[in-house]
Amino acid sequence: MAAADAFTSAPDSFSWFDIVDPDGGELDRLRVAFSMHPVTVEDTMHRRQRPKVELFDEYAYVVLRPLTLTTKPEVALQEHEVHVLAGREFIVTLRWTPEFPMQGVQARWNRHPDMRQAGYAIYVVLDEVVDDYLTAVEALEDEADDLEDLVFERDGEGDADTLQQRLFRLKRDT
Repeated sequence: MAAADAFTSAPDSFSWFDIVDPDGGELDRLRVAFSMHPVTVEDTMHRRQRPKVELFDEYAYVVLRPLTLTTKPEVALQEHEVHVLAGREFIVTLRWTPEFPMQGVQARWNRHPDMRQAGYAIYVVLDEVVDDYLTAVEALEDEADDLEDLVFERDGEGDADTLQQRLFRLKRDT
């Protein structure tokens, strides 16, 4: 993945540009470099977009809402937002703080240099997002099981307020 300094690539090659917390200047350079539709430009400027796929003549625009899990001080969901522009010879990922981690995406991309094209790039990003959903669901189920065990093991000792707070937070996050 390349930085957003210059949105250019060698002829007959595929380029991936990953931008964290893009500013107005970067979004304007993207608009020019990739002939972005005004609707796409508008959508990239506003957070909390709903997940979607929009197809244009020269590119596809995808908005994702990944979830990751935090475990400190307790199990909780962390929401992210990722926008993807993918054309025949490029992909651009836009991420905002708190940024969705791309290490898994990067590792999978690097393992398959023979598949470097937009379709595979979008697949890798989507698959990592879905995998994280499943990981989050499993962790939340485990946390609910642990809390359930605490409720039924209680013998009148311990801090009922703390247990109740944990139960309410877990319910709110699911």
